[in-house]
Amino acid sequence: MSKDTFSERLKELRKLSGDTQKSLAKKLYVAQGTVSVYEQGRARPTFETLTEICKLYGTSADYLLGLTDDDPSDAFRKK
Repeated sequence: MSKDTFSERLKELRKLSGDTQKSLAKKLYVAQGTVSVYEQGRARPTFETLTEICKLYGTSADYLLGLTDDDPSDAFRKK
């Protein structure tokens, strides 16, 4: 897993969805600083938190982790 892929894609999806770090943190029941370190590539979410991010943004863990470039959230946002 590329260290930057997850952080870049998380930040991109968050912004496309109109979330701030603070609003995403609230949805994930974590501190705003936690989202910040995810986006800086200094920490990784737990499996449970990764699952919640995928559900919130209609994407896949494979996309967030850089295993595929196919982003299911493109179709999710069009609904």
